[in-house]
Amino acid sequence: MTTTMDSHSAIEEYPLTTLQEGMLFQRIYTGRPGVDLLHVCVEMRHSLDLSVLEDAWRRVIRHNPALRTLCRKLETTSSFT
Repeated sequence: MTTTMDSHSAIEEYPLTTLQEGMLFQRIYTGRPGVDLLHVCVEMRHSLDLSVLEDAWRRVIRHNPALRTLCRKLETTSSFT
């Protein structure tokens, strides 16, 4: 399941937190993503109805504005040096 979001789907814009700024710095400095990612794999014992799962996630996203937050890099005069 892949969901894309653009600036028209986001309902608000927020400044980056100090932690997010640090994560962005590490991504730019190292040139590779994934430094701050955690992947969890699970094994399902029973079959899974993907359409039901997708519908459930759409409902969760629709009812939780924070999950519709979009982060994008803005051009600024500040630097990380």
